[in-house]
Order: sequence, then C-alpha cells, then structure tokens
Amino acid sequence: MLDSRGVSIAAEILDIEEDGAPTMPKRVFSASVLRLLILTTTPSLTTIIDYAAQREGAMSVQRFTTQSMRRFAAQQPGAFSRTAVSQIAAPAAIATSHHRMQTRTAATQPLQAADPQQILATQRRHRPISPHLSIYRPQITWYGSALNRITGCILSGGFYVFGAAYLVAPLAGWHLESASLAAAFGAWPVAAKVAAKFAVAWPFAFHGFNGLRHLAWDTGRSISNLAVQRTGWAVVGASVVGAGVLAYL
Repeated sequence: MLDSRGVSIAAEILDIEEDGAPTMPKRVFSASVLRLLILTTTPSLTTIIDYAAQREGAMSVQRFTTQSMRRFAAQQPGAFSRTAVSQIAAPAAIATSHHRMQTRTAATQPLQAADPQQILATQRRHRPISPHLSIYRPQITWYGSALNRITGCILSGGFYVFGAAYLVAPLAGWHLESASLAAAFGAWPVAAKVAAKFAVAWPFAFHGFNGLRHLAWDTGRSISNLAVQRTGWAVVGASVVGAGVLAYL
C-alpha cells in the first residue's frame, strides 16, 4: 500500500481530477514528474508504478516504465549514476534522438605543391637498384662482343652510305668514279694514306676473324670460359696484324 506521499506522486503522474476519475496522463513523460519518481525515498518506485498502472488501466507496467525512463534518460542523463534506474534504462538514450555522440576531429597537415614530388624522390632512393657496371672487372668477352657489333655497323653503314652517294653523284655533280677517287687518294701524304687504309681495314679484319670464332661456337667448340678468352685475344691480335698488312699494300 502507498502512503499519502506515494498517492500524491501517482496522482501527479496520472493527472487525477478532484472527483477521482482518471484522465489520460498529460505530464507522464515530463522531467519534473520523473524527477519526483527518482528522488522519492518513502514509497518504492515499483509500488508507485504498479499503482499508477492499475489506475490508468490502458497502459501496461512495461510500456509505462520503458517510455518514462527513455524520456527521463534523454533529459537527465547524469541522474543514472545516482539512482537504481540506471540498470533499467541504460540503453534508453540510444533509442532517442537526444543522446550524446562522441566526435573526434581528424588531424590535418598543410602540404606544399612540391611535397608529393619530394615524397616520390625519397621513396625512389630506397628502392633496390642494379649494381653499376664499374663494379665488375673488365674482360675480353665484353670488348669482343661490343666490337663485333660496332665493326658490323661500320661496315654495313659505310657500304650503304657510299652506295647511296654513288647513285646520286651524277645528279649532285660529285665525282665518285674510281679514277677520280684514286687520283684524290694518291695526292695524300704517306702517313695519311696508311692511317686511312688501316681505319678501313681494321673493322673489316676484326669482324671477319670474329665471325670465324662465332662459326666455331655454332659447332660446339671453344665454348668454355678459358677458350672464349683465348680466342678473343687471338681475334684482337689477328685483326691488328691483318689490318696492318692491308694498310701497307
């Protein structure tokens, strides 16, 4: 049973008129009435809720409790730490639109126009790179392979250039016939003649001797490391001697 104080609180909840006829609660969800419920110590909260539900009749105890506690939780969130209702309406604030939300601002940092390029340059410095060619000891195999390609380009390129010039010589007024070339070459000094003939003969001699070396490789001979080095130096010596002989002819 309720004492006079509990009855007055329940009447406040249901807004009972003087004749005792209950009407629909007008302030059942107001913060002041709920504060009376929470702060009242003489009657128990459960007894007041049961009494109010019996007088109302149209609202069940569960519905009355849930809706009342939700509205109170939205308006007075700090009261739950001081009352036993915190165990009943802990998730009430989540169901309302007035609950507090945690916000956290993102940290920003101003960037300059050159910053992205600087970042890329820094990342490139940490990438693995191939070792530089200078860390290896030079070998005859390098030079032999490179000179074989260079001399081939000189021979083929010189042939095509002289052939094209010989074809357009009548149109351009050039004298590239054999008699004119022999007469012009004969007027040079001896040293110039020998140097010019050696410059033309050495690419031909080297490419020819190195071609024989490649033909030997095609047959499966002289393909060991030691044999490749020996034949490489042999081609270099033979090409120098052969070019010298051709230069003095």
